[in-house]
Amino acid sequence: MFTTIRRYHMKQPGQTTEVTRRVQQGLVPILSGQPGFVSYSIIDAGADVELSISTYTDRAAAEAANRAAASWVSENLADLVGAPEITMGERIVHATASPEQQNLAVVRQGYDAFGRGDIPALLALFDPDISWTTPGPSDLPTAGVRHGHAAVTGFFQTLATLGDFERFEPREFLAQGDRVVVLGDDSMRLRETKTTVDARWTHIFTMRGGKVAAFEEISDVSALVAALRSAHAKL
Repeated sequence: MFTTIRRYHMKQPGQTTEVTRRVQQGLVPILSGQPGFVSYSIIDAGADVELSISTYTDRAAAEAANRAAASWVSENLADLVGAPEITMGERIVHATASPEQQNLAVVRQGYDAFGRGDIPALLALFDPDISWTTPGPSDLPTAGVRHGHAAVTGFFQTLATLGDFERFEPREFLAQGDRVVVLGDDSMRLRETKTTVDARWTHIFTMRGGKVAAFEEISDVSALVAALRSAHAKL
């Protein structure tokens, strides 16, 4: 494997967004179509500097790609960047996370986002066609099967109307293949009854392409249902 690192300095401040747009639209298709292509990344290094990192299977492929990139940059980016500083060499050490480790990382990000109340960041980890399944009878507002980001957003909005979590703790993470299983528990203070309901749960995530494609919660919601039914009965 041969990797090329190009360091670009903007000619004027604040041009990195435009450079990135042009590269994504024009250069990336060219480089990804070159024989021996492995990967390409753009990194915002700050201070109006961008790095590009491209990897090819062998030196000949990397050099051919470098020539194609140099030609495209001179024709399409000369008004925004100076001549790049280029470093190329054979990749002698390489390590990547296993698919299970990558899936675990995504799921952990999701719990972190939920913990800080950042639902948009959580939704960004979900496949647009996600299937979302939560337990309970039909009169439990959070129960049922939902599909897609809009429906899952509605789930979290409904959950927030029921109460506030005094404690929400994922305790054990297990991953195998495309599945991640999380064991945990929580305590929610209900808005209607002003009482706290404890629950233990199992969350099952099915991953696809680095996103959560399906979610299912398994838990005993009888205490929650009983508390809500009791409150409604008194109205």
